[in-house]
Amino acid sequence: MPHANIVEIFGSVTSPDHLPTTDGPVRLLITAKAVSASSQRLIAYCSCQLTGSPMPFNLRVDRSTLAEGETLTLQAGCGTAPGEDSQVVRTRLPVPLDGQRRIGPLTLQLEPVTDSPQTDALKMPIEPVVISLSLSVVIPEALVKADTHLDVTLLRVQQDGQSNRVSSNIAGASMQHGGNGSPFTLYLDANVLTENDRLKLHVAQYNQERSKALAGYVVRDLGPNDLRDFGEVILRAPRQ
Repeated sequence: MPHANIVEIFGSVTSPDHLPTTDGPVRLLITAKAVSASSQRLIAYCSCQLTGSPMPFNLRVDRSTLAEGETLTLQAGCGTAPGEDSQVVRTRLPVPLDGQRRIGPLTLQLEPVTDSPQTDALKMPIEPVVISLSLSVVIPEALVKADTHLDVTLLRVQQDGQSNRVSSNIAGASMQHGGNGSPFTLYLDANVLTENDRLKLHVAQYNQERSKALAGYVVRDLGPNDLRDFGEVILRAPRQ
């Protein structure tokens, strides 16, 4: 059965009416962590810039990457910069897998983080205009490797033609992976885009340390009106 170990976790995230923030977009990050009695490790995430809530999310987890005795916990949070350290609202939820292929819809309600820096309260101004972008990543047999990461990222192209994978990141998803591919669904907020934005979709397979790209595919020259379901994307080996 294709993708037999892949579990889809989906739902929506709601932020408080007033979110302490500064100028610039708010960033939503949802992580899936494998948790044991003594440690926790990140095995999947999805993220996006947004202007309001509720915002849908879709996360894929490869159950084969969980070790014996590990359980799965979701964490969702919003902040004004990438990463968990910037989050000012957050929630956590244990998610039993129990052999299921799909879990949801879940409703995650974010709450203020204790002792988070309090800036001027700014109400999230409008509901997000949600765009769904789906694709199915295929890794050819010759490129399949165990203990890798699959990343799908929508990036804004800067005026110099480059894209910073942090500051240019509009939406993305990642999973620790042990098979030959997976479906992905990104949700993004059209309100963070302008009609003149140049975008690209970057798909890559990385080694366990994320230090080397093992395979990839890039869809270039996209505008806001070109965002759609991309169907099957077959990864290629890097150029030598």
